[in-house]
Amino acid sequence: MIRSLLLSCFGLLFVLSPGDVGAVSVVDYQPIITIPDDASLPPPVPRARSVFHNSAEADRDAMALIEAWRTEPASMGWTRLQIARHIKHKAMPTRGARGLALVHVAMHDAWLRAPNLPLTRRFALSQAAADVLGYLYPAEEDAFQRIVDQLVERLGSETPPLDITLAQQIGRQAAQHVIARAERDGAQRGWNGARLQWYGDGRQFQPGTWEPTPPYFYYPPDEPFAPFWRPWVLTHAGQFRPPPPPAFGSPEYLDSLREVLAVNVALTPEQLEIARYWVDGHGSATPAGHWNKLAIAGSEGCKA
Repeated sequence: MIRSLLLSCFGLLFVLSPGDVGAVSVVDYQPIITIPDDASLPPPVPRARSVFHNSAEADRDAMALIEAWRTEPASMGWTRLQIARHIKHKAMPTRGARGLALVHVAMHDAWLRAPNLPLTRRFALSQAAADVLGYLYPAEEDAFQRIVDQLVERLGSETPPLDITLAQQIGRQAAQHVIARAERDGAQRGWNGARLQWYGDGRQFQPGTWEPTPPYFYYPPDEPFAPFWRPWVLTHAGQFRPPPPPAFGSPEYLDSLREVLAVNVALTPEQLEIARYWVDGHGSATPAGHWNKLAIAGSEGCKA
């Protein structure tokens, strides 16, 4: 999860900066996902107009992006929109981190590949974000594309149509390559309902094995196969994994358990407030979303 969180925050902060910070011009940024030089741009993908998505919500999101672009970088509004979908669709924290990484890589690569013309990079970035978000949230149907269409309709009058078409093609290409990676990253494997699967064949429940816990008793477990997902930066998921916890029932385990219970009994209002601030569980902004919100707050005033 940490690897996806770091990459998602990096994607946000990078897309904020080109052309606005003096030191940036000396950095040789490269797309994260490599595309062969002879790869042709895909033709625009035909889309069936849906009447089932929340068009009013999509129009409000488009207007919010337009307003935000007056004072802040192009990626910030799309990141806020994605974090709102974490809450709306009750995203699991690990899925939220993965999704933010995918969207930010697509925005990053589309921005770098698009011509640096008025609004062209913003349109490319937006198309990339919309396509990956549509992949992550199919229940939204055509809503994300409607947002892009509104952006083009309201802001594109001074941009040549061919430039807009090129920008959207570049954005779609960036998104398609990110989605292709997502289809191979191992995250498609889901819990099959076998309660003992994670512990091995023939294994019986016993002290120390996983069980749903109060107060919500969530089941199935949150992404038990995430350790096998393909990392973005690490050579393998366990590259920096700490040693395992103390064995169940050992003196070290019991000492740690007593410490947790003692802290819980004497919990101060300040400690409770801190814990609630960082809980970021199922149905929240998620930890990666929380850190992106902090990154946005720290980056306000930049413009891309």
